[in-house]
Amino acid sequence: MKINKEDLYALKNNKNIYFFIGFLCKTCFSKEIFPKNAELNKFLFREYKITLKKYTLSSRTLMIALVIKHILKIGYEESMTTKLFNYLLMQES
Repeated sequence: MKINKEDLYALKNNKNIYFFIGFLCKTCFSKEIFPKNAELNKFLFREYKITLKKYTLSSRTLMIALVIKHILKIGYEESMTTKLFNYLLMQES
C-alpha cells in the first residue's frame, strides 16, 4: 500500500490524535514502507524515542499496540504528525 500525496496532505492538515494514530497504524503495517520489522523499530526509536523489547519485534500488531499505548500515555503533540509527514515525504522522493 502506497501513501499518496492526498494522504500526506490530509495528515499534515489534520491535528486530531485519532487521525494521527490511524495514519501511523496504516503506515506501520505497510510492507512497502517498512519491509522488515527491524526497520520499523529503528523508525519508532529515531522519530519518537520509543524503545520496544526484543520479543515484540516479531509481531507488527504487538508493536503498534505498544506504540498506541505509549502515545496515549504521554499525550499527542503536533510534532509527532510533523515527524511522520517528513519521513513519508523523504520516502516518496
